[in-house]
Parts: sequence; C-alpha cells; structure tokens
Amino acid sequence: MGDYVNIVYGKNLPTKNLLKQGYAVFGGNGKIGHYNKFLYEESQVLISCRGEASGKVNVSERKSFVTNNSLILERVKDKDITFEYLKYWCLSNNFSIYVSGSAQPQVTIEGLYGADFLKPNLDIIKEFSKIVLDFENKIENNSKQIQNLQAMRDIMLPKLLSGEVEV
Repeated sequence: MGDYVNIVYGKNLPTKNLLKQGYAVFGGNGKIGHYNKFLYEESQVLISCRGEASGKVNVSERKSFVTNNSLILERVKDKDITFEYLKYWCLSNNFSIYVSGSAQPQVTIEGLYGADFLKPNLDIIKEFSKIVLDFENKIENNSKQIQNLQAMRDIMLPKLLSGEVEV
C-alpha cells in the first residue's frame, strides 16, 4: 500500500477545542464535531488507528480536520490511483488484520505500509471511477433534495397543525 499512498497520522485536537459549527472533524469513529480550521481540501480515506474501532475505514468530507485517531491515506498523484478506486478498495477490505497492541488496539503506519494493494490497469480504474462518480453524484443530489424537503416539512408541519395553513 505504501507504494501508492502516503500514510500519515491526523493531528492532535483535544475534544475541549471542538465547536458546534465550522469544518467537520473526523476521529477514529467518524465525524465527532467541528473546528475552525481544516487540514484537507478534498475528502480523504481514513483508517481508525486507536482503540476498539482500529481498522475501521471512514471517508472524510471535503474541507475537514482529521484527528490523530485516524491514519490518512494520501493519494500519490503520479501513481494512477483515483480517489474513488482507493475509497471503494479500502471499504471492501478488512483492515482489522493489521491491528496490533495488547493494552490498546492500534494500527500503525508501519503495519499498513506493506499491506497488499490490488491495482488493476489504469483503463479499468478510470472506467470504474466514471461509473462510481455517476452514482455518487446522484446520491449527493438526492441527499440535497431530502434536506430541502425536510426543511420544508419542518416549516410547514407546525403551521398545518396549528391551523395557520389549510390544505
């Protein structure tokens, strides 16, 4: 794996510094809050590296902060690995086999560096990514529509129940 991605730890961020609004913060179990700074402009593939969730794969949002409870798999741009391929390859693999430590489970950079990584030819990766992106764009559009509908419901339902608006 280390031939295709740079594996780095996230940055320390005490939970007392988390905010209610701002950029998303990702810890070992996924999104844990917000912060006023971000580390990555683009989404990243994360592997939980400390505690019970060690080996769990997460995907950060764009413009997010990643804590040191996760390893970040930074794509090496000249290695012909798309983000979509890396994301789905990782989501379909079991990284718990790289967990070590007796007192506290952990996954280390050294442990992941030599992990097997299947890289098909570039044409297959590009075609896979094209298909996946079409679906992900549809999912994103549907999610936005759902949020809009939920907001409209939240505004209209109390008015309907109070009789302020009639159908």
